[in-house]
Amino acid sequence: MKALFEKLEQPDNSPFLLKEVVLPAFNVPFHFHPELELTLIQKSEGRRYVGDHVGKFGPGDLVFIGKNEPHFWQNTKHENGGSKAIIVQFEEHFLGKTFFTKQGMQHIGKLMQKAHRGIQIGGHSKKVIEEKLLAMFDLDPFEKVVSLLSILTIIASSNDLEYLASPGYKATFNQADCDRINAVCQYVSDHYTVEIDTSYVAVSVANMSTTAFCHYFKKRMNKTFTQFVNEVRVGEANQLLIHSNKDIAEIGYLCGYHSLSNFYKQFGQINHLSPKKYREKFKW
Repeated sequence: MKALFEKLEQPDNSPFLLKEVVLPAFNVPFHFHPELELTLIQKSEGRRYVGDHVGKFGPGDLVFIGKNEPHFWQNTKHENGGSKAIIVQFEEHFLGKTFFTKQGMQHIGKLMQKAHRGIQIGGHSKKVIEEKLLAMFDLDPFEKVVSLLSILTIIASSNDLEYLASPGYKATFNQADCDRINAVCQYVSDHYTVEIDTSYVAVSVANMSTTAFCHYFKKRMNKTFTQFVNEVRVGEANQLLIHSNKDIAEIGYLCGYHSLSNFYKQFGQINHLSPKKYREKFKW
C-alpha cells in the first residue's frame, strides 16, 4: 500500500497543519511521525491500529495520537464516494519549548504525554470538538490556534476518553519496522478468515526465521502474533454480532474459527463476555 499520511505538507508559516483529506479508500499504512495528530473520520469504515491496540473505526471516530506513536487506518469496506477525514497535526513545541509548562497550560502538556497511548474521544466531547474542527477552516491563523488550544483543553478535561494502547506499551519503531509490520498486518487482514501459518508469515511476509519473527513481533507489538490474529478475528466477529443476524457458529466460522469451542474461548478472553451476551449488550 502507498504511504499516504506519513508526511502531510504543512503550509508555510502555519503553526500547525489542518487538512481535509478525501481519498478513494482510507488505507493508511503503519507509520509514525514526530507530530501529534488529531483525526476525525467523516466517511470511512474499517480497522484501526494504534500501538498494540486493534479496533474498529467508522464515521465520527475521533482519535488523538501522541508523537512517534505507530498507527494506521485500514478500510475493510469500500463504499461509493470514497473516504473523508479531517486531520490536525502539530509539533509538541509548536508554541515554544516551555509554553505548555506555564501556569494555565500545564493540562495540555500533560495531555500530550498521555497521548502516547492514543486516545479515542466520545460522548458530548466528541460532538463539540467535531463542530470546532469543521469551523476552523473559516478562521484566521490566530483564531485557529485559539480553537486548537480550546479543543486540547476539552480533551484534557473530558470524561469521555478511552485509552487505546496498553499502559505498558512503549513504541520501539523505525521505518523498516513500520514497513515489515504493515506487511504482516495487511496479510492478516486479507487472510483472517482462513488458517494462518505463523511460519509462512515469518518467512514469506516478514523475511525472518519463525523464532526470530515471534520474538520480534512480541517486542514491537507488546503481544504475540497469535494474540494479534485473534484480536483481528474477534474484532470482525464483534461487528457481525452487532450488525447481522447470522448465528454464532456461522460468525465464528466466517472469522476463521473452525472450532466453535476455540471461538468461544478466544472471544471470552478478549471481550470478557460470551458472543451471545455481547450481542445482547448492543440490542436496542
